[in-house]
Amino acid sequence: MSMRIGLSAILFASVLTVSTLVIGAVLERDEYVQVSGFQVSISPGAPGDEGRWQTLDGGTLTFHETQGATIGTDKYQSTETGIAEFTEVTLTRQIEIGGGKMVTKLVASAFDTDLNPHVAAIHMEPLVFPAVPASDGRAQQHKTFQPGQPQLGHATFTINEHPDSANDIAQWVSDTYEGKSVRRDITVNLRQSARGETVRSYTFMDCLPIYYAPISGLNSGTAGGVNKLRLKVTCNRVEFDGLPADVSEWMRAMMQTKDASSVYRTVEVTLLDRAGAELRQQEFNEAFITQYTFPELDASSEEILVEGIAFQPGYWGTITH
Repeated sequence: MSMRIGLSAILFASVLTVSTLVIGAVLERDEYVQVSGFQVSISPGAPGDEGRWQTLDGGTLTFHETQGATIGTDKYQSTETGIAEFTEVTLTRQIEIGGGKMVTKLVASAFDTDLNPHVAAIHMEPLVFPAVPASDGRAQQHKTFQPGQPQLGHATFTINEHPDSANDIAQWVSDTYEGKSVRRDITVNLRQSARGETVRSYTFMDCLPIYYAPISGLNSGTAGGVNKLRLKVTCNRVEFDGLPADVSEWMRAMMQTKDASSVYRTVEVTLLDRAGAELRQQEFNEAFITQYTFPELDASSEEILVEGIAFQPGYWGTITH
């Protein structure tokens, strides 16, 4: 009797041990891929800026459905996959200078502008290159696009009213009201610190005011506060100085070149594991910029500045695992 019990216990223990090993092996094979970061390479382009993008979204593939013949006695309408279409990819990153351990992140309060010395905040609407459907005899399997004419959004300035500078803004608005075309160039500088050197500039060309609020919300029952002027301008174009090399050459091609083919880039995204090793790569071919998003500037904020671009891929390249 004792031998039977002992043998049964041994057999049960053996089965338990084998089961544990099998389950362990299955779990090991079935681990989810842990992605802790990614790198972005834009080519052709200047090296040295890969890996600084912090968020990525988009780049999905959709197959348009087409209707085929009816099938079966019930005459169901059959469907087939038609032409493929790829969505935009959006990248964002914090604005920083330097590299390695000497990186300085720019903050929202470290800026100035030649429009007025008392500007408290600036909101710059995106620069857009609309994706226009294109006919391309080479592309039988995917929908193709080409960049349209650049469309620069408005810039809105919030200005602390000051007797030394408010009259200049009021005069510009008054001249416009009287029908005078008094266009201005406005430069916005990002600084390394509040009193540091300029590390990036946006120059808005041929600007005119389109909205002016000389009085902010007032309440006579309060102890008082600084009156803020609000001015919105429309501008014909913008020039960049100090953009990272990976984007500056691409942006220059988008805005200035007469060679349409030079606007296209290959963007390679590499997923990284927790140890920094490459997991897989995804290529987006014949991509062009569709939007540049300016940082939000605010003299009362120490938030780190963020910029972004969106690009329209023509088609996927090699997917490497």
